Amino acid sequence: MTYQYLKNAMAVVIRDVVGDSWGFFSREDQRMHLQTTKRRKKSNLSKVWLERRGVRCFEKATWRFSQSEFRELQQTVEENRYDIEVEWIDLMVEKGWMKIQGFDHTRQVILLEVYTDHNKFIREVDLKKIFPGRYHVDQYRPYTAQDIQLDRVMKALSIGENQDRDHTHHILLVDVVFQDP
Repeated sequence: MTYQYLKNAMAVVIRDVVGDSWGFFSREDQRMHLQTTKRRKKSNLSKVWLERRGVRCFEKATWRFSQSEFRELQQTVEENRYDIEVEWIDLMVEKGWMKIQGFDHTRQVILLEVYTDHNKFIREVDLKKIFPGRYHVDQYRPYTAQDIQLDRVMKALSIGENQDRDHTHHILLVDVVFQDP
């Protein structure tokens, strides 16, 4: 019984804003959002979307508060957005909602597939832009698909010839998945 409760427990991300705490369940939509956490009838819950196919937004999904309370929550979310996104990335990795779809060896671009449902999108991660100095020295060989892994512990892309953590680069997923409009 306890296991079932923990399995369906809500991650509380923001506390005491407009008289409620805000978070998300682990079995929820594959789109970043926050909703009220107090146990109520479904008709009394409020929910806001925080991204649309990886582009940051703040949109009402269901809302039972005033417009001024909506702005208060929006301001709090903006002040805490990075931490919220880190929590969401953690859920995405845990749920398997992200995978490396491919690697363009010629362009040195990783294709990262995000989500598995109707919200699915592909994010290109350009290694030449992220590690520009690496491509100006002839002694380095280009990365290959075998050099790229999804590091579930660090919530990052792990890149390197040797998967030893001391000899790899890490790109935090939160820094590449979500983008400004």
